[in-house]
Amino acid sequence: MLALLVLASILASACGKIGEDCHVTSECDPAECCQMLRMYTFNFVHNTMTLSNPLNNATCQRYDPVGEDCDPFDKMSGLCGCEPGSMCSGQDVLTSSLHGRATLPPTPAPGYTRIYECVKEEAAAHTG
Repeated sequence: MLALLVLASILASACGKIGEDCHVTSECDPAECCQMLRMYTFNFVHNTMTLSNPLNNATCQRYDPVGEDCDPFDKMSGLCGCEPGSMCSGQDVLTSSLHGRATLPPTPAPGYTRIYECVKEEAAAHTG
């Protein structure tokens, strides 16, 4: 029974407070932010997506760690985005080398696609 309680507490701490209601980021675990979606409309080539939060509900959610794919519009939309000390940076790569990675338009040049990844802010400053 004691082993079961220890296992349950380890699993609970591994998940942090993800999904719990919050008002400010300090109410969440260190690797999380208090995420509240704002109302924004994004017009893409074939469809329109509206993010809205009429009740202003906010929950603790995980930051995107360095090295993970990201979206440069996350923070402006109220999402956590890249972890503190990092930023979402784009890089042009040959489309044939992506192997199914998600990308955002526009394609910078024929045969290339821009992918976004969380990088340390110092590293992003050196890459231009």
